[in-house]
Amino acid sequence: MISTENKGLLTVIGCCIAISWPGALNFGFPGVMSPVWQEMFSVGKGAAGNILFFMLSAVGIFMFLVGRWQELYGTRTMIALGTIGCSLSVIVAGLAPSLTWIYARAFLTGMFSSFVYLPALTVVQRWYPQKRGLVSGIVSLVFGK
Repeated sequence: MISTENKGLLTVIGCCIAISWPGALNFGFPGVMSPVWQEMFSVGKGAAGNILFFMLSAVGIFMFLVGRWQELYGTRTMIALGTIGCSLSVIVAGLAPSLTWIYARAFLTGMFSSFVYLPALTVVQRWYPQKRGLVSGIVSLVFGK
């Protein structure tokens, strides 16, 4: 039988694992792929830099909405939708015929990463109400790796 303390620790680890993939898609993937997209679509660094604008715009727009939806539909549903959506955004990137598609992928990834990030923070804060800042910081650290 797993103790309550160990369940809390496993919850933090699970949330870190869940958010690591969207974090890599948001911050790592555009950085690695930007030179490839610049060459593929014959655009400059400025146009490629707009990728992060679209991703961060979606995060800003959807973070508030996800908080509301999480209360209606539950944490598991939101994280599942976010995981599926982030996975689909990779397919969009692979099929991209233009930089506009890459912008759409960035927006989708930002949107769906909100579906994982906010519920993950909420779950760990509920497990550790006396250490909300610490556990939130750990999850955020893994997201921004």
